Amino acid sequence: VYTFLVYGKHSFRTVEKLGFIYMMSIASPNFKNINRHTTARDVLMYYAKERDHVKEELAKAPSLICLTYDNCNFEHTNDEYICIIAYWVDKE
Repeated sequence: VYTFLVYGKHSFRTVEKLGFIYMMSIASPNFKNINRHTTARDVLMYYAKERDHVKEELAKAPSLICLTYDNCNFEHTNDEYICIIAYWVDKE
C-alpha cells in the first residue's frame, strides 16, 4: 500500500476513501483499514530506516566518496528530479 501511495504520488487520504477501502476488502479480506495519520507515520519510519541504511553504507567507505548529480526528466509525467549518485571503492 505504501509503495503504491509513494510511487503514484497519491495523497495519504487515499487510504480513507471508500473506493480504496472497497478495493482492499476485495483484494485482501483480512486487510485492516488504516488512516492517513498511520500511513504518514509508517512512510516516514520507512524513510528514516532507508536513510539510516544509506548513512551506514557511506560510513563503511574506507576512503573518499565521489558524488555526481544529474537532472532526470520523465516526459510522460513531466516530473523532474535531481538524482545524486555516490561512488566509492569498498574493502571487498
